[in-house]
Amino acid sequence: MKNLISIISMILLFFIVIGVVLYNDYAVQTLSSISTKKAYVAIIIDDFGNNRNGVKEMMDLDIPITVAVMPFLPYSVQDAQYAHKKGLDVILHMPMEPNFGKPQWLGKKAITSKLNNKEIRDIINESLNEIKYAVAINNHMGSKITQNKRIMREILQVLKERDLFFIDSKTTSKSVSKTLSNDLGIVCLERDIFLDNKKSYSHIQKQMNILASVAHEKGYAIAIGHVGPEGGKITAEVIKKMSSELKKQGIEFVGITTMKNIIEINNNN
Repeated sequence: MKNLISIISMILLFFIVIGVVLYNDYAVQTLSSISTKKAYVAIIIDDFGNNRNGVKEMMDLDIPITVAVMPFLPYSVQDAQYAHKKGLDVILHMPMEPNFGKPQWLGKKAITSKLNNKEIRDIINESLNEIKYAVAINNHMGSKITQNKRIMREILQVLKERDLFFIDSKTTSKSVSKTLSNDLGIVCLERDIFLDNKKSYSHIQKQMNILASVAHEKGYAIAIGHVGPEGGKITAEVIKKMSSELKKQGIEFVGITTMKNIIEINNNN
């Protein structure tokens, strides 16, 4: 009897061990498939046009960043031309009035709530004529403007006429950009992550990891970083290091035009 119990115990132990091994192997394969599942990331870098810290480093990255150029600055045309020659997507980084902030932060010919409809359209058209390679617009600051239906409708109408699209930097949760864009039948993309709202290596690294998680969760994600005092060379350094690591996890970096196409296909499926 004792021998029979021993044999049964050994058989049970054998199957338990086999079960654990098979489960661990399944878990490893599952985690591996999750980490290498393809997801798309577009990184927009704001504030080009004023020869700020990190311009060269950003332009020389081996991933296709999207170059957001502010208009009417000393290097606006030069930065847009250089990015275009390198095959990078260029967008107009349009200064817009915030709820809080100093007027001088906006630079020349910003979109403010005091402008009438014609003045708004004239400024947007003039800005796009200067940054002639722009495929889209995103807002510089603009928390006050992006929640103003009258003003945003004028901006978006110009984009529709030029067959361009809008990228909401999401500087306010009250933005009406998405709703109005849907009404007008144009594409409006939205920022998921700010990379360098804190200028430290560890914080930007953390944001890159969050960016990857968001992309894996929904299939794509859009981030915004900066040249100049908000990010510059530090942001470029982190992106350069982290992008190679994230590629191994199934992240593919794309320009904003490709991202628009991916999102449209995803929404239609």
